[in-house]
Amino acid sequence: MAVNKTSRTIAGTAHNLFTIQADDVRRALGIGTTWNQLRIGCRFSYAADPGASQVSAQVVAFGLQKAAGTSYGEITPSGNRQILLKCQPWVRASGPPVTFSSPGTGDTVIVSIRGATTDVSGSSASSTNLVVSADLNYLNALILDITRGVTDWQAVAIMPTSVTPTHCTSAQLRAAITALDTAAAIAELPAGYTAITKMLTGETARVGTYGDFDEIVFSAKTQGGGIIVGDFMVYRVS
Repeated sequence: MAVNKTSRTIAGTAHNLFTIQADDVRRALGIGTTWNQLRIGCRFSYAADPGASQVSAQVVAFGLQKAAGTSYGEITPSGNRQILLKCQPWVRASGPPVTFSSPGTGDTVIVSIRGATTDVSGSSASSTNLVVSADLNYLNALILDITRGVTDWQAVAIMPTSVTPTHCTSAQLRAAITALDTAAAIAELPAGYTAITKMLTGETARVGTYGDFDEIVFSAKTQGGGIIVGDFMVYRVS
């Protein structure tokens, strides 16, 4: 499915966003390869409530990419190198607001992958499963904080985990990605956000072999009306 531009009024404000269903939105990273720590962010939600017909095959993913092939949201990913926050949100709560969340332990993870090959797998407790709004009064935020190491890299994902999400404004997302640290970033966001951390062992060597990251990517495989996403932000911490 193609990526479509859409204009939506959410929480009383007009937004220009993208709609995707089995595809991805890519944006050039644009800060070179000499950074030590950066944060990327976006805002997103379901385009509409797709009802209770969601299946476990659907995936939402957000992160960094070395563009070389097809992306995670497409049917047969291959070639690309990615660091992603990945979740499978298919358990529906009728709300209000309507939300979808991952079903259990290990379904919201930070991973390092090459196409369909997982180099570093992640894990999370059921209490840190990402929650996706399906109500057009709400846009959720995602933030991924990446720090390079000599051998291993650290990835911290900040995401909504409350089944009663509140709307995140563009200004709140900007304040969060430019905050001093993870705790300060969460304090800038609406209530209900949590951080998970993953050490990406051997990431420096993989970058040396396959090349450094040059894109932000948001991928989705969903049913119903798909996902709306926008407000991509990048902040170079150091």
